[in-house]
Amino acid sequence: MRQRARSLIIRPVGLALMLAGLSLPASAQQTDGQETGPASDTTAAVAPAPAADTTGSALPALAPAAAAPAADTTGSALPALAPAAAAPESVTLAELEVQVRPASLPPISTRSFGVTAPPLPPAQPGDTIIVPQMNITHIRDPEVAARADSLNRVLRMVAIEERLLRSDVQGRTPRVGILTRKEYLEARVDLLRTMEQSLRTRLQEKLTALDTAITTLDSTIEATRTREITEIEDFLARYPSSRYVADAKFILGQLYYSREQQRNNEALQRYLTELRRWGMGLIPVAPRQPTMNEAIAVPLYRAVVALGTNQQLLPYSLYSLGKYHLEAAKDHNAQKGLARLSGNREEGNRQERLEQIEADSAKQYFARLVTDFPGDSVNVPEAYFVLASHYNVLGGIANRDTAATYALALIRNYWYSPRYQNMLMMLAEINFYNGVLTSLRDRALSNRYYADALAYLAWAAREIDAFEAEQIAGVSPEEPPMLGVGRRDRTIQFMTQIITRRSPPGVGTPPPPPVDTAIRLVSAAGNPPFGADLLRQVGDSKNQEYQVTSEPQDLVAALTAYDSLLSRYPTYEEGPQIQQTIIDNATYLSQDPNERVRIYINQKISFFERFSRNGAWAANETVPANVRRAADDSSASYLEQAAKYLYVQARNAGDRDGIRRSLDYFVEYFQTYPERPQAYELNWSVATELRDLGDYNRAYDEFMRITRAPLVKYREDAAVEAVAAAQQLVEAEQQGQAAPPAPSPTPSPTPSPR
Repeated sequence: MRQRARSLIIRPVGLALMLAGLSLPASAQQTDGQETGPASDTTAAVAPAPAADTTGSALPALAPAAAAPAADTTGSALPALAPAAAAPESVTLAELEVQVRPASLPPISTRSFGVTAPPLPPAQPGDTIIVPQMNITHIRDPEVAARADSLNRVLRMVAIEERLLRSDVQGRTPRVGILTRKEYLEARVDLLRTMEQSLRTRLQEKLTALDTAITTLDSTIEATRTREITEIEDFLARYPSSRYVADAKFILGQLYYSREQQRNNEALQRYLTELRRWGMGLIPVAPRQPTMNEAIAVPLYRAVVALGTNQQLLPYSLYSLGKYHLEAAKDHNAQKGLARLSGNREEGNRQERLEQIEADSAKQYFARLVTDFPGDSVNVPEAYFVLASHYNVLGGIANRDTAATYALALIRNYWYSPRYQNMLMMLAEINFYNGVLTSLRDRALSNRYYADALAYLAWAAREIDAFEAEQIAGVSPEEPPMLGVGRRDRTIQFMTQIITRRSPPGVGTPPPPPVDTAIRLVSAAGNPPFGADLLRQVGDSKNQEYQVTSEPQDLVAALTAYDSLLSRYPTYEEGPQIQQTIIDNATYLSQDPNERVRIYINQKISFFERFSRNGAWAANETVPANVRRAADDSSASYLEQAAKYLYVQARNAGDRDGIRRSLDYFVEYFQTYPERPQAYELNWSVATELRDLGDYNRAYDEFMRITRAPLVKYREDAAVEAVAAAQQLVEAEQQGQAAPPAPSPTPSPTPSPR
């Protein structure tokens, strides 16, 4: 049997057909060997917007027919005809042939509804597009059904848009008839190709226009800058004693520096182009990398400082001069290293003297800036940052201590500076490297350095969390990641590296246990948001070590970190995965089979307590609904398994208290999951077990719960048992004593369904 055609159909219906005097031929119901028939339940119809009519009329100007013409078996439709007069009853066949001879009729046009069909008149509002749809009647999950319905709506809209776009792009009117799947796919491909080419053309036009605009703007900026430089130089030449000389020289220095930056950028672009050509072997000599003349504005800034007529210009001038000399000192330091590597000691010593001179000059300018302008909130913290960075790069404990001094000065006095978090990270790095350098000769001192590094990292992480919490999604600028890792993640990774470090062999105080260190650090910080990720990374690190070493202490450390994480952060999104890791690995803590099973069961109960539908984790709306549902299913399964195991163990051991404790888990199960099929079977088992234990009060309550259940399977038996339990209570009350204890529990048969 041929399958029904899942195709896109555009079909004229209703008054439009009658007025046009057209009807679909029988052959139009079948295309390319496919049977259309009535629309199946996997299709949905939507009506596109009516096409524009250039004649000013919504319909063709044709006279309406009295009745629709009969279908033509040749695949064509008869045009509209006036109704013929009724034939006499005794008309002969010859007379009838004369009346309807073909010569008296207009020619019958043939029309094919295949791929090569000619375009038809504009589509009318009654035309229908039938689109492949998903059948959602059998989908029980509301969320999945909603997604499928949303997909169906999208498919319908796309079908209409593609149909109309294709007509608009190719200059055609929408066709009326059957569009087979093959033609639909071809139309889709053609449309996408046309749209892609159109987008490429428009993009290229926009890029060309943008390049032209940028070139024009650069030319304008350069012309304006050149004119301003000429005017200021002319002003300085004509009025050397003006009180505005300092202002003019400051502006001129900035213009010189801006022009040099532009020249260097253009030279760098040419260098990169030539470098690629050299790499391909197109030129014989490698190009030389351009350098920027950083000193071009230095004489002007010195003049501003020497004149001192405008105090507002001094902080930036002092900062620029100090930074220039510090960069020069860094260059001399690099030249010193190269000279000493090549064995030229004399040149190395000369570069060292020059480095010291430049560094002293930088310190003088920075010292004057900090002393004379302590309230400057921009240049002073930047000066501290530049100094700290410089000495930190030089390395060595003495230089790092100098860098730490400048960093602490920024932190204590300029907490609002954008460099605040950078300085916290730098202090952590300084203490970390000092700890590495002292780890062999003084283990206790090394541990103190590591502890200080962790304190600064925790400080930085807390500041980063507070900063990110104040950002507005989609509005606040995002920090560019370094090597694909954000600042917060780098901070936590650095903390994990310090906490899980392995101490080198030697005499001295060993490092504290990593998990204890992480827990104390998180506790001291007040369980901040970064603490969850820190405990997670420490636990993962120790778990990976256990997979390699099989050392029990590594497993204990990993599980301790995981458990502390779940206890301190009950709404942690990946909590169920962590608890599952605990379930899978905790059994290896013991070699005793019974103890391993006990650990296994207890951890499953912990899973239920932490991640069931009534817990704090399930109330966290940031967790996706499907994740919460999966965790809830696992919670129900684990609780049922644990309750059954504990019940069997207690019953086999004759432990009445153990049986009662296991029954409490059963009660918690069907109170939490009353909709599950096995809930009332477990409820029946609990009620009968309580009856056998002689606890008629609770047995009566549980039997009555079953009588109110929506399922009728155990209602009548539960009612009978509830009456019996009530009678036992009445008899015990009449006798003035509690109900006698029942004998050792024996299995109670499950009643037959009624």
